[in-house]
Amino acid sequence: MLKCIKYRFSEAPQNYWDFVHEFGTIYQSKPYLNCLAASGKEQMVIAVFEDDKLVGGAGITVGRKILNFPINMGTYFSPVVCNAQKAAAVLKCIADTIKTMCLRFSATALPGHAKVLAESHELSNWHKREIEFIHWDISDSLESLFKAMKKSKREAVRKARREGAIIKEIETPEEVEQFFELYSASMRKGKLEPGSLLYHKNLISMLKPVGLAAGFLALHPEIRKPIAGIIMLLGMHKEATFAYMGHDYEYRKFCAPDLLWWHCLEFLKSKGFVLADLVGLPKGNSQREQGIRDYKIALTGVNGRRYPSFVLTRGNFGLSPKLVAKASVFSKKVTKFISGVFGGK
Repeated sequence: MLKCIKYRFSEAPQNYWDFVHEFGTIYQSKPYLNCLAASGKEQMVIAVFEDDKLVGGAGITVGRKILNFPINMGTYFSPVVCNAQKAAAVLKCIADTIKTMCLRFSATALPGHAKVLAESHELSNWHKREIEFIHWDISDSLESLFKAMKKSKREAVRKARREGAIIKEIETPEEVEQFFELYSASMRKGKLEPGSLLYHKNLISMLKPVGLAAGFLALHPEIRKPIAGIIMLLGMHKEATFAYMGHDYEYRKFCAPDLLWWHCLEFLKSKGFVLADLVGLPKGNSQREQGIRDYKIALTGVNGRRYPSFVLTRGNFGLSPKLVAKASVFSKKVTKFISGVFGGK
């Protein structure tokens, strides 16, 4: 019999986090969740026990609210249980524990337990949306990795070097602001929201000192203006995640993003990393989505490994997850409108 215990984020026992560090990913680590909490995200911790033995759990993020009631709670659900076959039972136990606290619960099942969770009968009534991750096997030598890249990417790296783009590590709040300006412009070009500046500042100020994040800027060779930037999350098992990237389209001729990717690869190899997660491959048919897919596949070459994964969602109070999603979008639009009117924008 599984039993869940809820904790306030600040009160989670240390032995829970020791367990997570052994089996989980950076998304379930205390430093990362602490970073989210410091960025204004509400956090909750749920530990799952079987016969008084800790067998799993999750760090839960509280999403948008209507009249102070959460629309959504969600988690990145990774290998945070000893037995992969028990993953579905653990996830269901967590969802049942918070079913009266939110309208919807969602779990992003990262590669590792995705297949087990997707095929589980216990989760048959959940809404499943398939996504695809691409992992870059970087265990080979730098020379071999460079040869494995598509010719267009190799030429782009060489061109960036000839143009003289300068690489600088992101260390100060001012440099994070420069990165965020580039990242925001790239996100909005794709009609997406970039998140908060505070969150990205906390990634560098809180995670970089403990070796869980790193970031770099590419500077214009003459005016030293930042023209591209990247921030990586560095996992506990020599696995890195290329989390956030942006660049100034006015300076595309310098091929700065390609040089940044290669510099990050050199950095990771120097630290002994063996895998780089390039996050998702978009499934849409827009020019932007196709461009992202083509870029990541060309970059990784034959060393790219593609894995199906899933976002699993369950509605509470008998509500459809899709209905809750529409309510969330409507709430966001109303909030934005009210902020614009009373904020004088």
